[in-house]
Amino acid sequence: MLPTAQPKQTLISYFVLAIGVALLLFWGSAGKTRQVDGQVYLAQGQALWLHGKLTIDIPKSQESAFWLEDRFGQTRGRFVPGLAVLLGPGIYAGKLAAAISGCQAALPFMATAWLCLLLGCGCALLFSALLKMGFGAKPALLAALLAALGDVSSWQVAQTIWSESGVLFALGLVWWQTARWLNSPEKSEALKLGLPLGCLPWLHPILWPLALFLTALWLFPGTRAFCPPFGWLAERRPSGAGGAPALPGMLAAVLPLALLLIYNWFFFGSPLRGGYSQESGHWTAGPELKTLLLILLDFLYAHWPALLGALGAIWLLPRKSPWLAAAVIGSAAVHLLPLACRTPEMLTRLLAPQAFLLAPGLAALLEYLAPKWRAMILYILIPVAAAIAFFDYGFLTPPVVINGQSWLLPHCWWLIAAAHGHLWAFLPGIALPVAGIWIIKRAITIAN
Repeated sequence: MLPTAQPKQTLISYFVLAIGVALLLFWGSAGKTRQVDGQVYLAQGQALWLHGKLTIDIPKSQESAFWLEDRFGQTRGRFVPGLAVLLGPGIYAGKLAAAISGCQAALPFMATAWLCLLLGCGCALLFSALLKMGFGAKPALLAALLAALGDVSSWQVAQTIWSESGVLFALGLVWWQTARWLNSPEKSEALKLGLPLGCLPWLHPILWPLALFLTALWLFPGTRAFCPPFGWLAERRPSGAGGAPALPGMLAAVLPLALLLIYNWFFFGSPLRGGYSQESGHWTAGPELKTLLLILLDFLYAHWPALLGALGAIWLLPRKSPWLAAAVIGSAAVHLLPLACRTPEMLTRLLAPQAFLLAPGLAALLEYLAPKWRAMILYILIPVAAAIAFFDYGFLTPPVVINGQSWLLPHCWWLIAAAHGHLWAFLPGIALPVAGIWIIKRAITIAN
């Protein structure tokens, strides 16, 4: 069984952390759909929650590779509908705000705010999971904060409506339930772990290998017969975390995976054919050196928490728990495999889960470091990551047109509003980061 930390944490501390992270991310968000991806996700969410369907009525003039016809001739978004399901509260809040204000832009604004809150909840779940894994309260909290705010891609996915916001929430939930399952290997806990694992590919099909790996690792009773490396890990799992208690969890994971295959077959004619099958030009036959080098450069430039987490997982985490170290490194490697077979476009955003997957290694490293080094990492990495997100990776494009002139401005909703003459927008522009930082400092105080 994992060594379980016993700090005096309450639900309020997790709520405080989630709100603080959400406020900072929302402060840096665009509050609208800036690319076609976001328009598709928002349209899917509106169709599901407001009309009870996943087919979309669009004018012929808007047809593109992002919209496709299923085998019944109906128009669908190219993406899997997992994020559409998670968007529900944001869609209803946006519909209400639009009805009150008379401004239709309120809908994507509230949907973006909801996804920022969802990412904040993922951070709080990750914090709780690291505590249950036996890490100290301060290292666990700082690791969760760095995974959520210290990685450039976290700020990037919070900018607009992208599926990775849902993916990071789901990974926080997976880690949280994994820690509960390993500390209390009962059928009910296995069931609660299996469901989010099986739902990962519903958020992004590139997560199929990760979902299968984690399901086999934690919940497959006959892992050694299935694959020797899994067997090595399975033998080092806590006592009881396998066998008969794991069976309900494995079945719970298989059910949503099977439903996704049926969904693809029913609407697209093949279990392995989905919306992403239409973008064959973005995939290569195997890993390419150019893509691997770009991934490495991306890590050096934008994914420092993941790099530090990998260092901690290789160097320090084996001393605490060899099987957890191997599981963390294996999860990160399995997630990287399909990305190495993809052309370099949008790699930064697709690498967003790495910081969450390697968070236990990051917590081990922060636990090892002296407090002054922890503070330095926290207070340097988060502002630098936010600055890179605002001033690079396309956030200055397209230019903002004001009175017929083009301006290169970060696409923060309050800054754009102020630039258009709505000076009141400077108030939330100042208040949100102040409130977010104060709330997070309260969470750190509670953790101490």
